[in-house]
Amino acid sequence: MPAKADTKRIALVEIGTNSTKLLIAGIGPKTQFQTLCFSVTINRIGARLTSEGRIDSKGVQRTLTAIKRFQATVNRYRCARVFVFATYALRRAANARVVVERIEAASGHRVKVLSGKEEAEFAYLSAEHALGLDKPATVLVDIGGGSTEVVLARGGRVTQSRSLALGALHLTERFVRSDPIAKQEFMRLTDHVARVAGKLFRTSELGRLEPSRFELVVSGGSIATLVKVIDQQVHGRGPHGQGTKTRRMRSKDVAVFLDRCLAMSLKDRKRIAGLEPGRADIIPAGLAVVVQFTRRLRKRVFRVNQGGVREGALVYLLRNDFLW
Repeated sequence: MPAKADTKRIALVEIGTNSTKLLIAGIGPKTQFQTLCFSVTINRIGARLTSEGRIDSKGVQRTLTAIKRFQATVNRYRCARVFVFATYALRRAANARVVVERIEAASGHRVKVLSGKEEAEFAYLSAEHALGLDKPATVLVDIGGGSTEVVLARGGRVTQSRSLALGALHLTERFVRSDPIAKQEFMRLTDHVARVAGKLFRTSELGRLEPSRFELVVSGGSIATLVKVIDQQVHGRGPHGQGTKTRRMRSKDVAVFLDRCLAMSLKDRKRIAGLEPGRADIIPAGLAVVVQFTRRLRKRVFRVNQGGVREGALVYLLRNDFLW
């Protein structure tokens, strides 16, 4: 007989543009939880979405394979509840409905496609839960594979959120052709990020914020990867060891590591200790977004949330009786 499900365990599968993630958590009182398992697969369901407007069959198959593998882990942990959600790629693809139906049929679970607003607010919930934000205002920048979510919160309440098409995967696909990355290519990439960010700052309250009056938090795969690199190379932690869950980082250190990446071939970037090879091609674009936003916001130091949208989704579900 199959083992009885554990009502105190919950699984979330996040289908991102660049990667699919599994979070299994043990539920505590109120909105408290303990991460029991976290796994990431670089499956790139959103590869070539910007140029073709559709998710191709290979991307779908890679995602189905990842979910099938995750299902075995979910069964092993005897999770009573499983939630599957998707972000940018399945918001934007012309064939998103067909792809969602295939995933639902294969997994046996309904897929919720987050709006840009939901994705941004879940990213903030994750940071709020992990970091205990206490400044009068917080700006959160969450950089994914397909989009970057920007949130302004005051007194713990989100007052503005925006989803920008500045994902690390799509920026790389659009602008990068050479290896090592040519200077002119990267200049075009950063100019594009600056234009998109500049429009946001001109048309929102973000452009009027004084640096001393708010805290900046950055999350997403690119900055979490840089944390792992620092943990391994500076603090001597192994690539799969337990690093710090939160940290402060200097914007100058991001720029220095970005310059280091730009001077390397992709093959050499894949050899950087702590840098997952599957992210080596897109991390320059992701860190370029970090650099642009820290400069615009005039913040020399920011906080890193190594969690992301999935933890925020879990907090939301716990607060709302497991209902979306």
